[in-house]
Amino acid sequence: MRDKDIREVLLPWIKRQYPGCRLSQEQAMARSSADVVAFTQDEIIVFEIKSDYDTCKRLPSQLRSYEQAASRICLVTGRRHALAALAHPAWMGTILVADEELLVVRVMSENPQRSRKGVLGVLWKSEVQALLERHGRLKGHKSKTGHWLRVHAAEQLSMAIIDLALCSAVRCRVDWRDSDGKRQSQRRRRRRW
Repeated sequence: MRDKDIREVLLPWIKRQYPGCRLSQEQAMARSSADVVAFTQDEIIVFEIKSDYDTCKRLPSQLRSYEQAASRICLVTGRRHALAALAHPAWMGTILVADEELLVVRVMSENPQRSRKGVLGVLWKSEVQALLERHGRLKGHKSKTGHWLRVHAAEQLSMAIIDLALCSAVRCRVDWRDSDGKRQSQRRRRRRW
């Protein structure tokens, strides 16, 4: 199956599994772009698609990028890469899409590799400033760079607070490109930590 065919089956399934989530396609995460990201009330769930026409050459580096921020990660494949998907850590989910049918081969578990800096990397500078200000940690630092603010927030705030802030901020963004490909004002950004 082609990427487009997999998305046609996957996107409605995600919407049923996570009602009210905000979907983003080609979401910049660290040094890669995740195919589909579902932002729920308190989780960032990455779905990386490997169609029968793709290679898995970049997959290890893509997964390292996603591990920094994602609550859970799921590899979504056609038949060609189904076995290769199972070779990755047991906490990563695997979904097989074939003949317009979706089969959950391995259920996703919590990502043990996440970092506060990685999660903060998905936030825009203004959102990090607002988060720090809400928690009384911005005073005297408003003019600092986005990178400096993210490092400061990672040192000062818990993962639970950062997760809630991220999911809330993303769900409130104006002109977001939704899963139907509507226009968004968000610029593609890649964070280097």
